[in-house]
Amino acid sequence: MTPGRSFGSRAIALLCLFSSHFALAGCGDKGSGDRAAAPLAGPSASASAHAPLPTYTKSRRLTEARYVRALGAEDDRLELERLALDAGADELVDALDDGGALARVALAALPLAEDGLGALGPLTDRAQAARKGASTSARTGEASAPLDALLETTRTLAERGPEDREVVDPDGVGRALRTLDGLAKDEALPAVTRALAADAARAIRAWGP
Repeated sequence: MTPGRSFGSRAIALLCLFSSHFALAGCGDKGSGDRAAAPLAGPSASASAHAPLPTYTKSRRLTEARYVRALGAEDDRLELERLALDAGADELVDALDDGGALARVALAALPLAEDGLGALGPLTDRAQAARKGASTSARTGEASAPLDALLETTRTLAERGPEDREVVDPDGVGRALRTLDGLAKDEALPAVTRALAADAARAIRAWGP
């Protein structure tokens, strides 16, 4: 069954919101370049200086037609839906790990995927990693999806709920609920982030047995 059109406009709104999340996540201390670097000292500093630099690879998706179209028309609901239906949830979740613009588009497209609820567990796994400080894609070196952006998509999927004949992974849903409950109770997080987690958990529980 094709996802409801109302989620198409919601996806565009999410994409705009994600753009601001990613921009903030990519911002560092602008004044750090004006300060003198602290001198390296001791064996540990010397070892760090000689540690191999991470090797990053440009994502193959940057040359795939379906992603190129979506990246070139990020405010086009039809292109997001086309990507969602063509790629499916598993592929879009994998695209999250490429970071940057690909992660942003994948997050916006996931609520439009027919099997989108299968992403609840993986999405909250990545939310947990973001909570622990993961901020860069190990593959590409691009900025990882920020915590609030991951929770926004999780909430949107939860509010959509199961569609006709959609298979829901009970283990993934259970894992998602445990993670969301933990984030909602984490007083070290901003109130808005805790509210996103609580809203998503509440929406999942509203599905009923």
